[in-house]
Amino acid sequence: SRKGKESLCPVSNTNVLPTEKLRPLPELRIVLVGGRKTGKSSCGNTILGRELFNTDTQTACCAENRAQIGGKTVAVLDTPGCFSVTSDLLAPACALLLVVNVSSSFRESHEEALEKQLEAVAGAGGGTRPWSRAVVLFSHGDWLGDTSIERRIESEGGPLRRLVDRCENRYHVLDNRRRGCRAQVEELMELIEEALVKERLDALRRGDRVWKSVSSGAEQRPDAVTLRQRNRRHQLSQFCK
Repeated sequence: SRKGKESLCPVSNTNVLPTEKLRPLPELRIVLVGGRKTGKSSCGNTILGRELFNTDTQTACCAENRAQIGGKTVAVLDTPGCFSVTSDLLAPACALLLVVNVSSSFRESHEEALEKQLEAVAGAGGGTRPWSRAVVLFSHGDWLGDTSIERRIESEGGPLRRLVDRCENRYHVLDNRRRGCRAQVEELMELIEEALVKERLDALRRGDRVWKSVSSGAEQRPDAVTLRQRNRRHQLSQFCK
């Protein structure tokens, strides 16, 4: 896994949402997003450590399975290649894994397809920011051999580099042939949880800024009762002249 260095500074507890909102969540939900034949179902099985998703046929509809990973319930949602992510799927503890087959060339058409899958939730409003909880997951990691994933990303150029950048340099490689290697899954879980914590901290900061802006405006702006009292005093003074 790789993630650009970024310090998660503590947020002041003055005028912000309760800090209990940052307590560990009991369940983590992962949505696998990507085109056909990218290996989403195999990745789901590797993450959960069991053969739960059917890998013999293409995924025609959404399927969800659960398992305990590191003392936490992890739910994985496998989606069809044409699936569009909607806001009702994105619970607070939900991450998006954008599955890319590392053995195939990643073109602009693939980039546009992933953007289209996420644009429904991005345009839904309500503060939903899908890219802030997205991780690029490279499947078929065994294909890389001695080549580093960084070299592979650079060799692919524009579309793949832009996708990784939009995910704030969060990416991970899974070797589905080494399903018994749980270290690769543990690293992925750490990367996902870091992304979700950062998003929640950013949400607290945004809420803090909005609260301060509203509070400042309220202090500068007289309330309706005060305005009515001033108008009445003015009318009375004019009447008594």
